[in-house]
Order: sequence, then C-alpha cells, then structure tokens
Amino acid sequence: MHLWVKPAEVELTHVELPVKPAVQNLNTQYYRPQTEKINLNTADSLTLIALPGIGKGLSHRILERRRQLGRFSNMEQVFEVYKFKQETKDMLLQRTIVE
Repeated sequence: MHLWVKPAEVELTHVELPVKPAVQNLNTQYYRPQTEKINLNTADSLTLIALPGIGKGLSHRILERRRQLGRFSNMEQVFEVYKFKQETKDMLLQRTIVE
C-alpha cells in the first residue's frame, strides 16, 4: 500500500551565491593552492596527478622510482625518472620539496 503525502507549500526566493573567480590554465580536475608545497617522498598518485604537466603515467614512474630508491634525497633523482619539459621542471622546483 502506498501512502501519498502532499508536500508542504514552500515559498521560493532569489538567493545569490558568491562567485569564485575562474582558474586559468587548470588542466586537471584537482586543485591544490600554490602556496602549499608537496613533499615528493610522501605524495600519493592523486596528489602528483593534480600537478600541471604530470599525468597518470608520469605519476606512476615517479612513485616507482621512489619505491626503488626508498626515498628521494634530491630533485635530480626525480628528474632522472623522465625527460621533463623545462616548464615542468620549473613547476616541480617551485611547487614541490624533497624532505
């Protein structure tokens, strides 16, 4: 047996929500504020993919190299993983750390 209940009458009003400014040149579905540096020795795959220029394949290779080494001791070890474009190297130097 179905019991049908009439919904209560609701008065709708116009509500304005604040609009966030558009993020330019964001090519991933994830966003991390630039002020927060990512530690490459503790980052997971999703965190690496959130960086511009780092896709699934490159993320996997970085994590595999970290597993082989135990941990990164400097950025040069990270750059040995793959021939990065200069702009990707600059971004990594600016937005990541190795601790």
